[in-house]
Amino acid sequence: MYLENTPKLGITVSLVNTSLIGQRSESAGYTYSLFDELKRAFSIWINLLKILIQWKKTNIVHFNSNCSPKGLVRDYLSVLLIKLFSIPIVFHCHCNVPDQLSESRVGFYFLKNIIKLVDRVIVLNSRSRNFISANFQVAPDIVPNFINLDLVDLKRKRVVRKLKKLTFTGHIRRSKGILEILKVAKDFPELTFYLIGPMTENLEAEEPIGSNVKLLGSMDHEQVLDFLRKSDLFVFPSHTEGFSVSMLEAMASGLPVVATDVGANADMIESKGGIIIPTNDVFALKKAIERMKDVNLRKKMSIFNITKVKNNYTSEIVLNKYLNIYKLLV
Repeated sequence: MYLENTPKLGITVSLVNTSLIGQRSESAGYTYSLFDELKRAFSIWINLLKILIQWKKTNIVHFNSNCSPKGLVRDYLSVLLIKLFSIPIVFHCHCNVPDQLSESRVGFYFLKNIIKLVDRVIVLNSRSRNFISANFQVAPDIVPNFINLDLVDLKRKRVVRKLKKLTFTGHIRRSKGILEILKVAKDFPELTFYLIGPMTENLEAEEPIGSNVKLLGSMDHEQVLDFLRKSDLFVFPSHTEGFSVSMLEAMASGLPVVATDVGANADMIESKGGIIIPTNDVFALKKAIERMKDVNLRKKMSIFNITKVKNNYTSEIVLNKYLNIYKLLV
């Protein structure tokens, strides 16, 4: 979406690499070998070098990283290469930084040295900003993910009195809190839990799937958005996130949210657009769903979420944040 929208700002972008790498690709069900990773690294460096030599009008390098420990080694070498050309570097951490680095000395070391070299650091959420500020004495800019304004349901249908349809979108796996959903669904036979997304782990051996849980598999984007608009509540008990676009789309659809206290979740709904619960806590999830049976509460949350997305997370607003950062460096 960044590439699709940058022409509106009068910016020309050259893309160096789009590969899924490191821990993020593993969590999405992909695997990679050391040989594959080295091939990707050399491909990145060669393409980057070609662009820096041939395209002499490069003003800024915007460097996206998932901050996996292995990936940060490659990122550090890439940043050193860019520095040879004296071009300002914006280093963008597309993850929840504490989750990636809290137990990795290697990752911590290389991110520390990357931050010393770059001109600006961007993160997705306040947790990442606080972690970097405390450990590296740098104040990063928070720039969230975004969606286009036409996806925001400004005319949200009337919130129905009776809670019926609860929806989750994302990978069907443990790290997304699916086991917690399967367990809590047993306590609400009157509700239907719709899980949209590819199943990348077999969870049925650990927790039987009840008759009120519907595994819908992958859908195209328009189908997902249409389903969200017809739902009553978005349930998102993920164990780790950076800034969830799935949750953002649910908010844009006017859905109240029950989400875990990870990544940007609390930044997004501020306790006014949903209920924040601890991770791996089936009782807290059950209690939150019970509270959401209050139609007046859901109405207030629905209005808040639509307004929050409209005023903070649309492409025009977020891309202008990027532009303001770029202007400081050129």
